[in-house]
Amino acid sequence: MLRTFRNVSVVFAVLLLGACTRDLSYTEMQALLPAQPADKGRIYFYREVAYLGNLITPDVVLNNKPVGTSNPGAFFYVDREPGDYTVFCGKGEYNVATFTLAAGQEVYVRTKIGDSILTTTMVTEVTTAPVAIPAIHNLKFVPR
Repeated sequence: MLRTFRNVSVVFAVLLLGACTRDLSYTEMQALLPAQPADKGRIYFYREVAYLGNLITPDVVLNNKPVGTSNPGAFFYVDREPGDYTVFCGKGEYNVATFTLAAGQEVYVRTKIGDSILTTTMVTEVTTAPVAIPAIHNLKFVPR
């Protein structure tokens, strides 16, 4: 009897922990987000869900170092020193974007599948806060 109770308790605990580890939305994550360091900038990377190409998930590479994965319906961020940055994701003619990051600044980088139906190319572009924030609100935060 005690063994059965213990086994049921373990299964219940595992299920409960599994429910707590779901992805967070942007709104939920904002409350848990650490303050941005004053001497660094924050770079958000996001990708909306598309009708095609959701199985393609290339690495996001910032200044030749992988920082995450371009997952549909997800976003993540990194804090970096001020300076010039180049980000690329996947392959294609438009898979590279460059920008300058200042201390205290937020930069938003969107990745998406290229416009051709039969392609595996990616588009990487720097967007503005008014474009990015509403899109990010519908996405899930994925820790890197």
